[in-house]
Amino acid sequence: MSLGRGVHTLWFLMELEAKKALVNPVSLLECRLNGGGISLVLCDISFLRAVTEKKELGVAVGDELTVELVLERHRFAATMALQAAGESFLRFAFTRLVPSGQASLRAFLSPRKVGESLIPDWTADRCRHFHGLNESELWVGANGDLMFSFLDQGNTGFQFVLHISNDLGIRAGRIPRKEYMALENIDSDLPLATANADRETYLKLGECRDIVTNFRPTTQADYSLKTRLLKTISDHLYSTTHKVEWTPIRPSTRMSSPPTDLN
Repeated sequence: MSLGRGVHTLWFLMELEAKKALVNPVSLLECRLNGGGISLVLCDISFLRAVTEKKELGVAVGDELTVELVLERHRFAATMALQAAGESFLRFAFTRLVPSGQASLRAFLSPRKVGESLIPDWTADRCRHFHGLNESELWVGANGDLMFSFLDQGNTGFQFVLHISNDLGIRAGRIPRKEYMALENIDSDLPLATANADRETYLKLGECRDIVTNFRPTTQADYSLKTRLLKTISDHLYSTTHKVEWTPIRPSTRMSSPPTDLN
C-alpha cells in the first residue's frame, strides 16, 4: 500500500493555507508567539511546529530566531526556524527547545484539553489517510490493513507505529522519523525497534487509545474504523491472552538518549 507522501505534503500545505487547525481553536484564544519585536496570533501548534498569522518579521525562510511562546499560563522560550510563508500564515519549526519548555508544551497539548483528533485528509491509490495533532497519522488500505503512528514524546526523533495486518498480525514499535518519512509503503517488513519493558508497552498503547478515543468520526465507515481500532488496542492492552508482537531491535534503529534539538 503506497503512502503517497507527495499527495500528503500537498494536502498539508493546502490545509495550512486554509488554517484548518488540528488544535481546538478555543484552546488557542490566549496563545501567542512573540519574536522579532512582534506578537503573532497562534493558529495551530504541535510538538514539531507552530503556525501563526502572517506579519512582516524581517526574516527569510530558513532563518532561525528566538521566540517566546505564550500558551495560556505556560510561557517559555524556543529557537524556531521559519519554514514556510503562505498568503495568510507563517509556519515555524522547533529547532531547539530545552527540557522545561518541552514539559510546558506537553502540559498544554493534553489530548483531553485541546481536543486532539484525527482528520481525514486524502484518498489515493485505494488508501485513505488521516492526520492528527501529535504528528499522528492513520492509513487504511483497501484490504483492511491499518498503520497508525504518532510522535514519541519521550524521544521526538522517533515515531511510534502500530501496524495491523491481515497477513502479519499486529506489530508495534518505534522507527526513526527520518526513516518513517522515507517509507514508500507499509506492506514490507518495517524496521521497528522494540520497547524496553512491559510498562513502556502499556504506556504507548495507552497513548494510542487516548488519541483514537478523541477521534470524532462523521461517517458510519469512520465510526466502524474507530471501533475496530479501540477494540484491537483494548484487547492487547488489557488481555493476558493477546500479546503484541514486538519486533527485535535492529542496529540501524537503536535508540539514543532523548535529544534536546528537535528536527
